[in-house]
Amino acid sequence: PKEANAWSRAWVAKVRDLPDYKVFDTSFADIWHLLSEQNKQKIRLSYILDRDAWEYKYLGKPATNDGVVYNNFNEDKHCISVDDPLDDMIIAWSIGVDVAVDRDKTVGVLSLKLANGRIITRAVVEHDPKVKKVKLTINQQAELLANWYFEILKGIKIGGVMQNISLLPHRVVVDTQDFGMVEELVQRGVPAIKVDHKNIIKDIERGKTLINCNRLYIVKDKCRPLICELSSILWRNQVKTLNLRVENYGSVTKQQYVLGEDDVENAWRYGHSWLLMGDYQTIV
Repeated sequence: PKEANAWSRAWVAKVRDLPDYKVFDTSFADIWHLLSEQNKQKIRLSYILDRDAWEYKYLGKPATNDGVVYNNFNEDKHCISVDDPLDDMIIAWSIGVDVAVDRDKTVGVLSLKLANGRIITRAVVEHDPKVKKVKLTINQQAELLANWYFEILKGIKIGGVMQNISLLPHRVVVDTQDFGMVEELVQRGVPAIKVDHKNIIKDIERGKTLINCNRLYIVKDKCRPLICELSSILWRNQVKTLNLRVENYGSVTKQQYVLGEDDVENAWRYGHSWLLMGDYQTIV
């Protein structure tokens, strides 16, 4: 399908890294040696005349991303590897946390802020009860996140080298509806706080601005769940009914306007919002 938010594309993105599935991406290149010279010339000409149409027809990429919240996110452009060099020093970091209720995921997202203002999303940890068939209590979720936090304090690989970020300003930022998670984490020695001045629409706008300005990069092989959500989260139909444009959401601040799995995106927003808005300069 042409649409980036088509159910089939969203489903493939979701199962791509699950152990019970194998996803193969194919294109004309796999049968290039079998094509006639006439067909090869047709493919070359299409590339020159209309690159977007060529990518859809011959690579299978979506031709439109209407309705996608982060419609300016491009995996090829905004993703890096742990070995790619950083263009400035790390000055602060955060872990955004989305707490699980009912059948939701427990998610932690590690983001780093560089001195030049760039945000690098380094890693994701998650527990999905729908996949693992086990629902965690708040106590168990806190234990999972605390263990991950203390592993991070031992050092992370980024920019091609191991880096110790334990002494840099940082916080673990939890959703305002934390169900006691902040208290559980603090009891375990984790510097956890609740989101301050949560505003979903403004937070989304902030993330989109980072993407537009090429100030946000994601470590591809460590953050696949986030990449999948950024590529598939949609605005609900009510947004169009109220004549709200993607660039101007008016006073709408309710999450009911977002459609699709967004647990990882939520945690990501909490973390990078604190890095951009928080008074981290005074925190060690």
